[in-house]
Amino acid sequence: MVVVCYYGVQLSVAGFLATTVALTIVAVFIDTLFRNDIICDRHTYESLADKNPEFYEKVKEEAEKHSLKIDEFLVMDGSTESSHSNMYVQGFYKKRIVVFDTIFEHLKDDRMLLAVMLHEFCHEIKGHLRAQLVFYFILRPLQTAFLALCILYKEQWLGVFGITYNSIFIAVFVAQHFLLTFVQWIASTYENYTIRKSEYEADAFSYEHSKEGDKH
Repeated sequence: MVVVCYYGVQLSVAGFLATTVALTIVAVFIDTLFRNDIICDRHTYESLADKNPEFYEKVKEEAEKHSLKIDEFLVMDGSTESSHSNMYVQGFYKKRIVVFDTIFEHLKDDRMLLAVMLHEFCHEIKGHLRAQLVFYFILRPLQTAFLALCILYKEQWLGVFGITYNSIFIAVFVAQHFLLTFVQWIASTYENYTIRKSEYEADAFSYEHSKEGDKH
């Protein structure tokens, strides 16, 4: 990142902007799209329709009720590594909900399983994953821009700390270990807040619609 920032700011303002955009796209691609939509992991997956047909039909009916389009419902062999249970939404282009196989051992009642599924439905309906993606798109350019400015004005930047040795790497080191650390702390605090807020919304959604199902 430091090298790319350096050569970007040497070009022009356009070079600086191009560098920022390029690094942002690469970072987001690696952090989210690549991991969620392209990369293959060590686990094996089975269609929920094959694993638990009766529950799959209930899930499909619930998804249609909320006009929610999910491309795949998959069961992952999480039991090969842990007894931990989980369920999560994955993918930006191809939407899928992944269920750990262990959850069928822990939750025997389909109503309880459906409540957990409704929690995941809410994440997709409310756009929680898309909101996180937007957050990355805003944060990454700011971090890149700050590093680029520290490189471009390294003499003035180092002078603030009384450092007379004019070095790109010292300028970046000081930026990363002082200001960027503080900025990242603020960003992570905000991110944790939004994650907790989205989880609360998903729990409330699940509770509300689970009660509606019980009435019927």
